[in-house]
Amino acid sequence: MKIREGFVSNSSSSSFFAIINNEKETKVTLSLEIDLDSYSREYIKTIEELNYYFIQNYSATQKDEINKILKEDGYLKENYDRMKKAIEQGKTILVGNISSDGEAEEQLLYNGRINDIKGIEIFE
Repeated sequence: MKIREGFVSNSSSSSFFAIINNEKETKVTLSLEIDLDSYSREYIKTIEELNYYFIQNYSATQKDEINKILKEDGYLKENYDRMKKAIEQGKTILVGNISSDGEAEEQLLYNGRINDIKGIEIFE
């Protein structure tokens, strides 16, 4: 007999079955450990590296200065300021990629379902 682990879905919702002791015992506790390094492309440790990253990834001409890039996009500036502050506090920025088509933990990260991780902020 073949047993499928995971959900079968052709839409944004999925049906599932759970074998439980009784109708009053339906709560579960999930514990999940994810190594974000598995999804990392690079690490940013200095303001110079942060500026270079933003110019390489958000500049139309690659000749734009960081202030011009940030002036044109308030959301980008908000993220830049957040990362700059973290670097000034001695923290490191992990730049990564995740997909909605990945494994369960990747989908949780992608959909923003994990928003209480001790000591780590995840944002896009």
